[in-house]
Amino acid sequence: MKKYRFSVCIFPLIALVLEMLPYGAVLRFANPEAEAIRRTFSYFDPTPFGYANFAPFLTALCSVGAITLCIIACIRHKRNLYKVTVVLCAITLVLSLCPLMIGVKFFSVIGALISVSWALATCICFGYYKKLKK
Repeated sequence: MKKYRFSVCIFPLIALVLEMLPYGAVLRFANPEAEAIRRTFSYFDPTPFGYANFAPFLTALCSVGAITLCIIACIRHKRNLYKVTVVLCAITLVLSLCPLMIGVKFFSVIGALISVSWALATCICFGYYKKLKK
């Protein structure tokens, strides 16, 4: 188990890389002549936050905190650190799904992959939390 301790950090790092891509956060702008214009942005870009799509930027901020906690939990290997990491990963997962409340048109494939990565990260951290003795 000690050998695979840093496997907890794999899915959060995948999610972080996907969040840096400029295809995750979706904004739709009205166009009087035709259909709505769809623009995509990085999760770290403040433009969607300015247009009231708060979830991608908050997901990005929680992601940085969760990855930091994952690394600290892997190094220290304490049960309480894994507990906090599970909670923060779960919060990040919920935030990554929040654009669905606006509508499916505000969710992208990259956003779905980010949500899947955070779901897997939460499950793996929870598994490590359960395996450690009290």
